[in-house]
Amino acid sequence: MQAAWEYFKIDDERQAISALNKAIELYPTSFLNLVVIGQMLDAEGHRELAQRVYRKAVHNSGAYLQRLAAAGDRRGLLEAYDSLANIHIELGDPGFKHIVAGIYLEILVGDFPTADHSLYKRMGDFFTSVGMESESTTSYRKAGGQRQQSE
Repeated sequence: MQAAWEYFKIDDERQAISALNKAIELYPTSFLNLVVIGQMLDAEGHRELAQRVYRKAVHNSGAYLQRLAAAGDRRGLLEAYDSLANIHIELGDPGFKHIVAGIYLEILVGDFPTADHSLYKRMGDFFTSVGMESESTTSYRKAGGQRQQSE
């Protein structure tokens, strides 16, 4: 699936479609495949179709997250959490802020050494927007800076 995304980014549609078909054939309900398909559709302006694919990815995410956790794949789990939070933000369904806060709290209290500063900054911004000041402060601190005084 990653190959399909890379081909897509360089406008090699023939190779992208070939790689995409192979990934779908091998893993038709894969969380990662569905996320990348949604991203490709979204990038091409097919927002409604992308949202349907994102919803399917959310539906299939539980088993994927459990497999990553059981395998001790902290990097994969972090990437999956980040993708899942982004999908919920994109969909904006009722209750999404509560769901995203839960995902971000998992990241904040978890042991994720590969988490980068930009993720913690986005988390801090999100926590600020929903009034979770303590979590916001912690996120900004992990991002390597203090929250702006004007916020």
